[in-house]
Amino acid sequence: MKYIYLFLACLIPTLSSAATIDEQKETTGYGETYQEALSSALLEAVRQVRGLEVGTEKALKTIIIQSTGSQGHTLVGKEEIASDIYTKSKGSIKTYEVIETHKPTKKGAPWQVVTLVTVPVYKESMRNDTRRTIAVLPFEILSTRITTYQANLALSNITERIADTITSELNQSRKFAVLNRSFEKQFGKERMLIGSDKVSSAEAGRLGRKLGADFIVLGKIYQLSFNKNSADHYGMSSNQIEARINLFYTVIEAATEKVMWSDTLTYKHKSSNEDEVTAQFISGLSSMIVTNILDVIYPVKIMKLSGEQYILLNQGGKRLKEGLIMEVYSAGESIPDPDTGMLIKTDGEKVAELEVTQVKPKYSIAKLRPESGNYSNLKLNAITRRANTRLSAAKMEERELTPGSSDKPLNW
Repeated sequence: MKYIYLFLACLIPTLSSAATIDEQKETTGYGETYQEALSSALLEAVRQVRGLEVGTEKALKTIIIQSTGSQGHTLVGKEEIASDIYTKSKGSIKTYEVIETHKPTKKGAPWQVVTLVTVPVYKESMRNDTRRTIAVLPFEILSTRITTYQANLALSNITERIADTITSELNQSRKFAVLNRSFEKQFGKERMLIGSDKVSSAEAGRLGRKLGADFIVLGKIYQLSFNKNSADHYGMSSNQIEARINLFYTVIEAATEKVMWSDTLTYKHKSSNEDEVTAQFISGLSSMIVTNILDVIYPVKIMKLSGEQYILLNQGGKRLKEGLIMEVYSAGESIPDPDTGMLIKTDGEKVAELEVTQVKPKYSIAKLRPESGNYSNLKLNAITRRANTRLSAAKMEERELTPGSSDKPLNW
């Protein structure tokens, strides 16, 4: 508990306080009647502070006109009118004051109303966060070729677990502002509470602040299987569980539906641990997908050079592992595609290799492999990529077990 407390104490000062604050706007409205002019002035104040969509503006205008229309332009009804508008326009208008009223001076001239309006507006905790937003949706299972040795294995939850794990790893990369789409029912209840009479107008200002995604990660699963195989070796039996998946995934720009990146892959994982095979399989698959996405959009770069033994890379968390070999490239070029004219950014020449020695939540520390190149060839912001010759942990785990190769004790 002590360490958790210290971590939170360090984290909290890095965030700006999230709160609903009041903004005041002096606006002028015009209309054929007093009610329409007042409505116009109040709507303009909300529009300037929070913006309004067509449907929302129409509904709010109706609320204001109905609230003022029943009382008319009388000093006696002023307080009641303000209260009525405040109640029905929950979260949009906190208070207002009519500063000036100008009746029409000739036939056909409009009413003119000048108001001072207080509008509650929610300010986000991370106000200077300029990162692109991304959301991961559960992958769709297309094929009926889903096999499993366990009747109680919840296949319906696997797609959600994959999406949640990808979301977690993207969040840890800190390259995107990750949007959560896993708790829509719970958030729906919270929005209903905020919009109810149990919550103040200031708190209701939080409504309508939900962010849309710049990018969406989608996928289709073509084949998924969990098979158990038994083998006898010199009179001893061993069980191996193999999880295998074939899928397509893509990153789409939400506004244009343009495909930014897509790929198909086949991934498998073998384990003798029946209780952990599903979690290990999902973790390995999700890491591979996130790695492929980030390698294209946000490749790992050299952040600081402090000697051959202390080279900082700008990513950490689950993105990199200790012992990983990273190839360093010189600055590349942007060359126009002869068919489309679009610029294709190329890597330069390989100049050295680094070995990751420590992995932190936000960055990693690496050292130069002296036999691979000179320290003088390394530059700030240079792109690094995983060496193809590295034997991955996933492949090492997939090796076929023979008697004595298991990490479990032998039973004679």
